Amino acid sequence: MGIKNITAEAGSTISVGDNSFAFVNIGTGNTITTNNVGPVTLGNDAMYIYSNDTTGTVNNHTKLTATGDKNYGLYSAGTIHNYADIDFSQGIGNVAIYTNKGGTAINHSGATLSVGEK
Repeated sequence: MGIKNITAEAGSTISVGDNSFAFVNIGTGNTITTNNVGPVTLGNDAMYIYSNDTTGTVNNHTKLTATGDKNYGLYSAGTIHNYADIDFSQGIGNVAIYTNKGGTAINHSGATLSVGEK
C-alpha cells in the first residue's frame, strides 16, 4: 500500500524553481495537507501542488507567492480546500487554483486570490 497522506508542517521553507513541482500526487485516495509552510515562492512555469487523483483532497493552509510567469498554485482533479492567500499578481499567465476532470475547488473565507495579466 502506498502513501495516503502527505503533510508539510510549519517551518518548512520551499522555493519552487523554474519548470518544477513541490508536491505531485499520481495515486488514488490520497490527501496532501500543507500547514502554514513558508515562505513558499514559485519561479517560472512551476506548480506548488499537482494531483491527478479524482478521489484525492488537497488542503492548503500555506501562503503562496509567484515571482515569475505561467505558474499554477493548486492544480487537482479531486477536491481543493484553500485557506491561505495566493499572490500571483507579479507574473503573467499565473493560475492560483485550477481543477479538471470534474474536480471541486473551495476558496475559504479570509483567503485572497490575486493574479496578474493573462
